[in-house]
Amino acid sequence: MIVTIQGPSFYGPEDEEVFFGCLYSLPEFEKVVGVGLNLDIHFKAPVSGDVIKLLLVICRRWGIDVSPLRKHIDDLDVDSLLWDDDISLP
Repeated sequence: MIVTIQGPSFYGPEDEEVFFGCLYSLPEFEKVVGVGLNLDIHFKAPVSGDVIKLLLVICRRWGIDVSPLRKHIDDLDVDSLLWDDDISLP
């Protein structure tokens, strides 16, 4: 299974290391491939709702658009306040 997200901006090498460490730790993670400005995250098997939730948290933390993840919530039982709540600072 492949999930595509927008690539984030990093504030330094440590920030980039933490981001990719989070991706590498996802259950069933296989590899990540940069495609233009996007990242294709490859999983060994179809992902569960819990993995989508973890990916949602990663996206929110790095200010990545979560709309590409929405197509996965129809087939999975994923319910989170992070989908619709604006988390930007005032």
